[in-house]
Amino acid sequence: MCVKTVGIKEYIAFVQACYRKDFWFKDNKTSVIKMVTHPRSAFYRNTQQHIAGVFDNRSLRTGCIFIRHQQYPDNLMMAFFESMDQDTHTLHQLIQYANDLAASWRCTKLIAGLDGHIAYSIGYLEGGSHDFPAFGQSYNPAWYGALFAHFGFTQTRLVSYKGAISTTPVDKLGTYRMKGNIRLDHADFSGKKALKELVARYVNLNTACFFDHKYFFPRSFEEELELFHTMRPLLRPENFIFAYIDHKLCGFLFWYHDFNELVPPQGAADWKTYVKFKLLGRYPITVKIEEIAIIPEYQNTPLIAVLLAQMSQIVARKYPKTTHVTSSWILEENTRSMRFSKRGFQEPFKRFSVYERSLQNEVRTN
Repeated sequence: MCVKTVGIKEYIAFVQACYRKDFWFKDNKTSVIKMVTHPRSAFYRNTQQHIAGVFDNRSLRTGCIFIRHQQYPDNLMMAFFESMDQDTHTLHQLIQYANDLAASWRCTKLIAGLDGHIAYSIGYLEGGSHDFPAFGQSYNPAWYGALFAHFGFTQTRLVSYKGAISTTPVDKLGTYRMKGNIRLDHADFSGKKALKELVARYVNLNTACFFDHKYFFPRSFEEELELFHTMRPLLRPENFIFAYIDHKLCGFLFWYHDFNELVPPQGAADWKTYVKFKLLGRYPITVKIEEIAIIPEYQNTPLIAVLLAQMSQIVARKYPKTTHVTSSWILEENTRSMRFSKRGFQEPFKRFSVYERSLQNEVRTN
């Protein structure tokens, strides 16, 4: 076995081959890989990237896209890692390769399960799945985590929640408990200028709200803009809810339908998904809360409940057949968000983990 550089077309074919016999797979991966590795993308211009794979004869068995972002320079990400089998020897070779690459790129930490940025994908799904992944959600064989644990990677756990929309905690924590005049506003997708203004608000709030959040690092306006360009055809103004208190922008809630409900097994969201959703009015039964951001001074107020109430009212009015809601991932160490989620949702939905290790440590071979 040996480690070789891999071309992007070969690597995408390898990723798809890893899931060819997996009934539960829906392809959230290919479109993101194409975007982040495209030489003209804003993300690519702000990174160093190298695709490497471990070959057994001519067969690619294990690989990843190594990424170092200029805003996250000490960290080498094993992004979009995939493996054909549970062979620890192939991962051992890939980690040794990562050590050499990190030395030349001056990285001190290796992170597995962070696919370039938290906006793209984060975490390995734990315990396998007997359910399809939600749109934009991580998906992988159950044994990925055990591979990294074998080599002494430390584990950071994340969880998502699911519940009926009617049970989310929006009634007891109402606007009457908020101080100040509240105004809720939706996104404007009317043209290029409006989209740029939306993305600017989004970037500024993200930086203000998550500057000390584990695995978050700020991205350029251009990076966020190209991501929203890819999602724009499936979004509507109500998917972004901004909250102003006394004319000050204090937070937002970003949600959308689980478009993967409109995608067949082994498929990916594409123009047919757009036709089903936008033109034929086939609305999924589940919506996904992708992100909630509240500036620090309002994080201990009911503002999050106000935003959720607005979303629930919109869904009930415009999409009566949509009955359930899932959350995006939440760090288990984020006790405030965990308490709120346990109180508001019926049960944990899926669990994920990120693995990291110092690149100065020696790697066990067995």
